[in-house]
Amino acid sequence: MILRLQHIGTAHRSHASAAERLRQVGLEPAELRTDQGRGFQLDSRKLLGNECWLHVVHNWNPEARVCQYLRTIGEGLEHIAIETDDIEGAVARVKESAPIFEDRIFHAADGFEAFVYPEDACGFTVELIQPHASSWNWPDPPPERVSPLLSVTHLAEVVAGAADPEAAGRRFEELFDTGFAMDGASARVPFANDCVLRFQPGRPGLRSLVLETADLDGDRRALEAAGTPVESGSGNHGQELRIPASVAGFEVVVRRRNSA
Repeated sequence: MILRLQHIGTAHRSHASAAERLRQVGLEPAELRTDQGRGFQLDSRKLLGNECWLHVVHNWNPEARVCQYLRTIGEGLEHIAIETDDIEGAVARVKESAPIFEDRIFHAADGFEAFVYPEDACGFTVELIQPHASSWNWPDPPPERVSPLLSVTHLAEVVAGAADPEAAGRRFEELFDTGFAMDGASARVPFANDCVLRFQPGRPGLRSLVLETADLDGDRRALEAAGTPVESGSGNHGQELRIPASVAGFEVVVRRRNSA
């Protein structure tokens, strides 16, 4: 069973540079690790709310997945990880219609992991993960703030492009048994921790993160004071702020929290 959207993986050419740019959009990487990727990786995580986090990765092993992504695509959102309580069952389901990378489940520091690559999934890498006894856990109690700069409460959506959003949503459902629904021209895949994966018409791949805030006007002022380029506008959920991908390596959208 799929439990939640657990984390979003990002690829960067320099962890120090990525950390500084993420601070400009209110995301503060923490817990720098230097012992991952067989010594070829620096990484950290940034809490996003909803028991979900951003995994910030700089890997310089030319054979590594993240390094290959940097060479071919560039910096940005590289994969999503969805948590399951039955990694073997989830992998068996995927293998009915798509191969698993190296046809195996990895016993990694963060859990038991298996990967489905873009050409076999929905235009981006999807990681299946089941935590084990030594996996990192969400803080208990959770932090009062997930951003030192903004009044962000949680991650609302991960947005991906797709030539045919309905076909992408259906394929995701086929692979991971998540369900999906059309919402206008986009396909909406809900997760149990109140996060949504949204496929919109466009070039395949992960495009942006949508964060909800309790104080949109205050966040606009904070971003402007920090010198962060930001555009104000209206979206399907009302007023929102858009920070271009040139800042963090991916687009960040901040919208007013839904009070419903």
